[in-house]
Amino acid sequence: MTGKEFAEHINAYLQTKGLKTHSIGVIKMNPEQSKHLETATIHISDQWIDLVNLRSETYESDSRIPGKIVEFFFFFLKKKKQI
Repeated sequence: MTGKEFAEHINAYLQTKGLKTHSIGVIKMNPEQSKHLETATIHISDQWIDLVNLRSETYESDSRIPGKIVEFFFFFLKKKKQI
């Protein structure tokens, strides 16, 4: 699941609770600028939240096929800018 898909699930949940949904911003991958992960951004309860899908793989020494893939989600709150 991508960060955008997870943000869409958040909006779907908010909608089922009769709460306001929010627009989703997506910062695309750009390996040329060392941006290797797509990030989705959503604004909820006066906080900006970034959502990123991370993946870890393990390989056997004699194979290039991943033996174990672990996916998890990472999110963090952006600090409010002081005016």
